[in-house]
Amino acid sequence: GHRLRLLCLPWPRAVHLARQGQADGYMPEYDSPALRQEFLFSAPLPGGPVGFFRLRGRSQVQWRGLDSLVSYRIGVVRGYVNAPDFDARTDLRKDVAIDDAANLRKLLAGRIDLMVADKYVGSALAKRLRWTKRRSLSVSQSRFRDRNGCGRTSTGAWPSWRAKAC
Repeated sequence: GHRLRLLCLPWPRAVHLARQGQADGYMPEYDSPALRQEFLFSAPLPGGPVGFFRLRGRSQVQWRGLDSLVSYRIGVVRGYVNAPDFDARTDLRKDVAIDDAANLRKLLAGRIDLMVADKYVGSALAKRLRWTKRRSLSVSQSRFRDRNGCGRTSTGAWPSWRAKAC
């Protein structure tokens, strides 16, 4: 007998409304000790792995763990939890955006070298923005953590998968 009302909101606003008691919850969320201090977590919902997107041919990123990313401009979304080790790094050049679509536009414009995003969200956004075959997107999964909160940190060679959007 419960009625569910879903709203699509910018991430920081959704979190703010939940903190203020004006929303009963928000999704999806990455599990983190800090968030567990404020919120109750349900059983995991299915989701996609998080990793890096880059323009193929523009930036030749040599992935050897997080230390190898210090010289790159990395697009992140304000308020997102990515991975504890990545989020804690103050030496990484993180460029904050309101959402993944804004980061994808910055990537295309050359304002960032990489963006952190869910594999499926980033690929869907690229299709929605009508990415052309001339500007292929390389999707590289570092497997920071997947949507069910299982954290994994990559080291070694450039992460495992690549896909072309469009």
